[in-house]
Amino acid sequence: MKKIVKGALWLHIALGVLIGSTATAQKLPSLNVQRLQLKNGLVVLALEDHTVPSVAFYTLYKVGSRNERPGITGLSHLFEHMMFNGSARFKPKEFDHIIEAGGGDSNAFTTADTTEYYEQFSTPTLDIVLQLEADRIRALKLDKANIEQERGIVKEERRVNTDNSIPGSMFELLENHAFVAHPYHWDTIGFMKDLDAITLADAKAYFKTYYAPNNAVVVVVGDFRTPELFKGMKRYFEDIPAQIPPRAVVNSEPPQQGEKRIAYYRPAELPAILFGYKIGSSHDPDAPALDLLATILAGGDSSRLYRSLIYDKQIATEVNADSDARLDPGLFTFYTQAAPGHTAEECEK
Repeated sequence: MKKIVKGALWLHIALGVLIGSTATAQKLPSLNVQRLQLKNGLVVLALEDHTVPSVAFYTLYKVGSRNERPGITGLSHLFEHMMFNGSARFKPKEFDHIIEAGGGDSNAFTTADTTEYYEQFSTPTLDIVLQLEADRIRALKLDKANIEQERGIVKEERRVNTDNSIPGSMFELLENHAFVAHPYHWDTIGFMKDLDAITLADAKAYFKTYYAPNNAVVVVVGDFRTPELFKGMKRYFEDIPAQIPPRAVVNSEPPQQGEKRIAYYRPAELPAILFGYKIGSSHDPDAPALDLLATILAGGDSSRLYRSLIYDKQIATEVNADSDARLDPGLFTFYTQAAPGHTAEECEK
């Protein structure tokens, strides 16, 4: 085992199999969720809740970095940005202005498996939100100015959160080595040269395939009447044409034959160590148990690893754990940064 010199970072990829007991199924409270599927394949789930005069509107597109390929990595996340820059009926930034005028806010995020958009707003704003959402699916503004503006923003995001971030660069390196054949090999932010290479034609083809109504699910919760909501969904969304379903992602990841270790050196104040263990998918019965395990081990100041490493032994300044179960098998990770005068080896033990 190599000795870790001061200022070095050790990325330890101990990719074995983390085994947990099968979680016991718990009966959830019954919710009166109403389901509608439009003729174009769009699925709508509605739950009325008149507690407060507000509505939450959530759109999930079944596309993430797993649907990319070398040459266009980062395109799913790039779209997350471009979706707020106008459509045929609504000018750039008008989306946010309308939502905010209705006392609400909006945001989005991209994962390896999905891209998700959400808004919350006052009840009277619901009809115009339906129009906004429908128009950006039907006729998003996709031009050179839009893609170049957001390309620059995403590249800067990569510089800040990955290239110039010690933990960010470590987590990217973990994925690069944990997965050798699956698209989980790259992070959602994408590689810098791929971000430079994405063309307008790439974006238009990607949008047509993955931002189709038959590749999306809409969830609406709050102060509305379900029959009126469904009527509005049919009015504004049903004439948006469905597209040929996207090609399924093949889980071509080969079995891992042994532990991998990487010693990663770059200027840093303190050494750190990152572990990744192979786990099952989000459909695995152990997934809820692993979520609970991450909380027990490193979820806050009272968690076991936090108390042990930071309070009792005082050999670390930071520790966390995460169960990242995905559509295909993912990783359970541990990250810790050593305290001054201590080493990554101490934290590993």
